[in-house]
Amino acid sequence: MAGQLARYPAQRWMDTKPERELYNNCYRVILWQQLQDYADLLVRSDESKHCRDHLARIRLLIHKTFFEIGSGQYSFRSNK
Repeated sequence: MAGQLARYPAQRWMDTKPERELYNNCYRVILWQQLQDYADLLVRSDESKHCRDHLARIRLLIHKTFFEIGSGQYSFRSNK
């Protein structure tokens, strides 16, 4: 089941560059969150802080770029 869910976006709705950019940036947040979690587990406070600071920056940029205030949803159309 998980394999099917992972393949679905790439085959169905990631046909344009803006769609791929939103998907890849959201996935990047997940990866940085995992890095922070691992740093916390390993008691590497300096790395955890670096990840937390980076997450704050990229989440803000994703929100500014893809969030549409009028609809209250994230959109593939960039607000650049």
